[in-house]
Amino acid sequence: SVPNTPPDLAGASVTDHTVEIGGVARTWRAFVPTTATPGARLPMVVVLAGRGEGSWTAVRTTGFLPQARQGHAVLVYPDGIGRSWNAGHGCCGTAAKRGVPDLAFVEAVVSQAASQLPVDPDQIFLVGYSNGGKLAYTVACDDPGHYAGIATYGAVPLSPCPAAPPVPVLLAAGVRDAILPFGGARR
Repeated sequence: SVPNTPPDLAGASVTDHTVEIGGVARTWRAFVPTTATPGARLPMVVVLAGRGEGSWTAVRTTGFLPQARQGHAVLVYPDGIGRSWNAGHGCCGTAAKRGVPDLAFVEAVVSQAASQLPVDPDQIFLVGYSNGGKLAYTVACDDPGHYAGIATYGAVPLSPCPAAPPVPVLLAAGVRDAILPFGGARR
């Protein structure tokens, strides 16, 4: 079990932010290199945690923090409702049951982060694990021209994307994954 506590942040400043979606205040956390100079434009990686993960757990398990600490990227970790995401099509957990507008939330976070942080708007990437990966596909399908690429682990798209500009995608899966079997589920 990975603790849901802050890791060593030397080299990165962390700030917590709020954005209102549908009358509900939602939170997200940003990690910005302390070496970022005024006017800097860095790639931004938006990380959508897996269901059941807290944001600090996602920071620890993804291994992206050195990218911010070494001055290579701005990292953004939005918080899901009930540690889950409404990725559409009935998926997944509390967020889906409540009909949480997570697509609008992620789009608002990206917009807010790009306007407030040293971000290159042409270098915005989505990364998601499991339930977060499914939401990453949904977000990229909704606005493919906005993202430079997406990467997921343990997730598959929930529906085909409409005809749109191509987006580079890395889809990773494990051959021992019992929840999302490599060969596909029987149902």
